[in-house]
Amino acid sequence: MDNQIIVGSPEFVGWEEFTQENVDFSANTWVHLGSSAFERFEELHRAEQIKVATHLAVAAGVVTDELDHLIHLVRLVPRSSAKFNIIDRGDRNVEETTFPVTAMDESVCKVVVHVERILSTGDESYNGVHQFFEQADGFKPQRPGQHWLPIPKNQRDEMGRANPRNLAWHLIVAADCLRANVVVTDNVDVMWSLLGHKTTGARMVLDLSDVTFQPGGLTLGADLRDLAAVLLERQGRILVSSVDAHDSMSVLVGDELSEVLVLTEGAGQSELQQVASNLRPLVNLGKETKLLVAGHDYKFLGELVSLLRGVPRLTLTFDQWTTQTRHDIDVSDDLLNDANVILCEFASHNAIWYSWHKRSGQRLIVHFHGYELFQSWIHDINVSNVDQFVFVSEFYRQRVVDELGWPAERTTVVPT
Repeated sequence: MDNQIIVGSPEFVGWEEFTQENVDFSANTWVHLGSSAFERFEELHRAEQIKVATHLAVAAGVVTDELDHLIHLVRLVPRSSAKFNIIDRGDRNVEETTFPVTAMDESVCKVVVHVERILSTGDESYNGVHQFFEQADGFKPQRPGQHWLPIPKNQRDEMGRANPRNLAWHLIVAADCLRANVVVTDNVDVMWSLLGHKTTGARMVLDLSDVTFQPGGLTLGADLRDLAAVLLERQGRILVSSVDAHDSMSVLVGDELSEVLVLTEGAGQSELQQVASNLRPLVNLGKETKLLVAGHDYKFLGELVSLLRGVPRLTLTFDQWTTQTRHDIDVSDDLLNDANVILCEFASHNAIWYSWHKRSGQRLIVHFHGYELFQSWIHDINVSNVDQFVFVSEFYRQRVVDELGWPAERTTVVPT
């Protein structure tokens, strides 16, 4: 599917066209699964139904005649449920009412939001905020980015409200489908459930910008101190919209946790985009990666390590050498076996050992500070086995290239 939001003049296909083998959907292809077609769909075995529903998830969108039909499709393909968000209410005014959820520009900070109010529109041309509603009744999307969460009646309470755990699951699915980097909710119970999903790369944000503050304190039914501690550990945030609210919340959670609080003007789309930009990970890894940091002195790595701890799918381990020349070889060997990437802090004896013991498929990075240039052991590093040398200045990078003959294409400068 092309990376664009499709609005207007969709191309509809019916059951007969859809069930043909090797049908290629365009970015503007919608499937109309009418009542008679759905009866034929229900006659299929469950395995075949799953296959058909999975095929439906590839289309730009799906229109059904009955809400229950849509819910049935969603439950068959949960990982793609965010794509099934269109309900045919009989007017078939698709140009105004249908928006697929999937396609977004990778450069945009994407945010999945569950809040009671309608977010302020902001700039329509810069839409990275996707708002999800619990109820289908009266839902009529006004612009791209507004979607209904299809949650069956048996997963709602007597008031029709979705179970927080189930709602959190749908938000996580939507975030995964959109590759969003932030998930926002204004419900404390939903936030606790969101924090239970530790495999997602999205940061969690609790929006309390609408909370009322009184002279006696915060009018919330839950103690947020524990929640603030978990959010801070997971690189999450709590949004408030006034200085008084920020001060009251700081007292509630304590000064040591006040870093989790973010003061915004109103937590509309533009404010959430700014929060998402600030929370965007240093890098988005496509798979689980284990980084081994090795050396005797980490005093220059404090800020970098803090940033790396916030990178989704990245696990940090440390090989702490006793001195520049002494280390536990068995420990180093065990840690090396489990690493994808090795970072040697200082181009010292640690770099010598790892450059000669690095396994096939592993990546080795050596951080060169400057004094190492004048040490005799610098010539013992197996340069051919180092993937990248990182220098603190252009001065030392150029001297190493000129005087030691190290390959310039495998050097870079990151000033301290």
